[in-house]
Amino acid sequence: MMKKIWLFLLMFTGIFSYSLALAEVRVFEKEVVEAVGQNQRREQMEAFAVRKAKRLVMEEAGRHLLSMTIVQNYQIKQDDAAAIASGVVQAKIVGSPYVQVENGVLLVKVKARADMDTDILDHQIQEIMADKETLKKLDADWRKDKEIEETLLKLKRSEAKMLGKLNAQALVLDQEREQRRLSREERAVRARDESLRIEADRIAKERQLQAQTRIVQTLADQEKARQEEAVALAVEKDRIKRALLENEHRWNDLARRAKLTQDSWITLDDDLTLKEAMEEAKNLKAEIADLTKRLDIQDNENVANIENVYTLEIAQIKPDLPPAPDDAEKTETRDQRMKDYQARADAANKDYEAAVEKLRADRNLKLAEAGVAYPEQSVKILEPFILRLQRLQARKFALPEGAMTVVLGIQDTDKSRFPMTLTYKGENWPAAWACSDPNRAMDFARTQTDLKAKALFQLEEGKEVSYRLTAAHVTHAGMKESRELELAKPVIFAEIGAFEAMRTQAAAAANKLKKLVKDMERAAKLRAFGITSEIIKDPVTGIESLFIEGGCYRMGDTFGGGDPGEQPVHEVCVRHFFMGKYEVTQGQWKQVMGSNPASFKDCGDDCPVEKVSWDDVQDFIRRLNSQSGMHYRLPTEAEWEYATRSGGKNEKWAGTSDEASLGDYAWIAGNSGGKTHAVGQKKPNGLGLYDMSGNVYEWCNDWFVRNYYVQSPKDNPTGPFTGTSRVERGGAWSFDAWFARASYRVRNVPGLRSDSLGFRLALPIRQ
Repeated sequence: MMKKIWLFLLMFTGIFSYSLALAEVRVFEKEVVEAVGQNQRREQMEAFAVRKAKRLVMEEAGRHLLSMTIVQNYQIKQDDAAAIASGVVQAKIVGSPYVQVENGVLLVKVKARADMDTDILDHQIQEIMADKETLKKLDADWRKDKEIEETLLKLKRSEAKMLGKLNAQALVLDQEREQRRLSREERAVRARDESLRIEADRIAKERQLQAQTRIVQTLADQEKARQEEAVALAVEKDRIKRALLENEHRWNDLARRAKLTQDSWITLDDDLTLKEAMEEAKNLKAEIADLTKRLDIQDNENVANIENVYTLEIAQIKPDLPPAPDDAEKTETRDQRMKDYQARADAANKDYEAAVEKLRADRNLKLAEAGVAYPEQSVKILEPFILRLQRLQARKFALPEGAMTVVLGIQDTDKSRFPMTLTYKGENWPAAWACSDPNRAMDFARTQTDLKAKALFQLEEGKEVSYRLTAAHVTHAGMKESRELELAKPVIFAEIGAFEAMRTQAAAAANKLKKLVKDMERAAKLRAFGITSEIIKDPVTGIESLFIEGGCYRMGDTFGGGDPGEQPVHEVCVRHFFMGKYEVTQGQWKQVMGSNPASFKDCGDDCPVEKVSWDDVQDFIRRLNSQSGMHYRLPTEAEWEYATRSGGKNEKWAGTSDEASLGDYAWIAGNSGGKTHAVGQKKPNGLGLYDMSGNVYEWCNDWFVRNYYVQSPKDNPTGPFTGTSRVERGGAWSFDAWFARASYRVRNVPGLRSDSLGFRLALPIRQ
């Protein structure tokens, strides 16, 4: 009985193979290249090229039909043959329309293909010719196709809504015609021998997969979005906003194209064969390459669009200059009029430069946003394609001829496993079968002949999509166990690696944009304060002063355990001001005063100047202001503590509240080695100020009164009106951490000079 069954199966396989061998599949291909004119939209020309390519490939298929005996018997015309071809053959676009620029001309390239299965062609043509209504419908559809093609060519650039309707109309026409073709093809296939029933089922599934619900809904949603974008573009008069809307529209259109491609994908189910997977991977790689080119072109167009529109905006701005004085005016009034004119002209030029600078800043921001949009949109559009490619590469496929031989080695008792060698087509792979149970291990060794292995293959990168043996499915029938053993790893598809690089690029671009936005917001805030830079460098000494944004904070001993003069803790608000980044150095003092009073001269010009009294410092400030044209002064006690606390934060020392880390920020008795050190060697505090704690004490502008905090005003306190001692703050190289606290106050007479006492400058902002 079994022999008869096997004989029947062999006969069935032979008949099936013979019938397939008799079948012939003819392939017709046509490529269309069209230039996008000035009054045309790219989308319009792509739609026209698609329709034209499909028509040309159908006409070629029709010419082939005319040479067939069954068609000659009906004596049909060339146009009718093309119409009939459209009823029995599906024209498909190979890849996606490709756009490139050659010699400054934007070209659209489209390639169409049609596959004609001659094995079922006779039956389909007989069915069409026997039904006059079907023939009439095909002819009407063919004429409608040509009308749509001609209308697309004649559309003007502004007729975006009409373009969308024509595209939707053409797609619906294609879908209806495809449904009828599939029905005829299914009937033709079912009319053949029952042995081809499986093929008919496949076509029926294909027809179900191409059901209209999903695609029609997608088309409706996309058409609605296109119309909304077109309306927004039509009403927008501002050039910059219009350019940004156009850019967004382009990205959305690419996303819509990608979505339509995804809707046509087949399901990656368990029935997928290795050959089908390879073909699907090839198609995906081609689609990814095409989308990547489109994305690159889109990015270049977006950047050029932004550059062009801002160049036009800047060119439109002109300084609003006042009319020049009349030369005929009297001499005694002309000089004053010229001065007034020059002042107004300078103000107009300043406004003009500010407006241009603002546009340039806006342009840089939009370009940075475009730099973020490109990788982000690329990731968004390409991600479904990459995930599908990854799924394909992760699949393992068994082949009918994939049996492997298994040679079991001697058990490795230390590692509780059996080494084994797997062989396939003369190539060996080492592997191991883990087995920790001694009894099962003995049974396993005795019944090793029950081991069977089948090779598993995965897709991998190569000159073309190829596959590699990467695993083995090993079974032991007697022990009813099966395991999948990894033998090798496939070469990852290049598109997957490029996609991960694109993700990294997107993150880097986003961070760059955040920094740019933060810098622009900071610059805008400074401009509101009347400031053009956060850093001022003295023209005489090179002293750097940092902008300190004013604010309110709790002044005094907020941590407890301090001196009574640090109480009570009270709220203080200070205005914006500039503070010296470093303590004034010996070299800077010598530049202004011509001498060096410091005790630690051997430390060098970059070390803080010390042994300077409060009165000496005032003399230094007067001379420096005279030479530089600046208006330096010593910081008030409230400004000094606010700046030391990194802008009024609750910090015990400058930059930290942790005494264990204080040595990273300050030179004090425990780490100074009994001397001063060059400024800026330790960490700065949160505002970028160095040595606010330690190195040398710093003079403040205020008179010292121990209980001043009881009566101190809230806003911008400047200290008592009079006194006998001046305030110094910050601790020094010869004092421990307690004296370096941000709230600690100490006093000395204005004439005192000490090797642990120096200063830094403040620069007020004139309100």
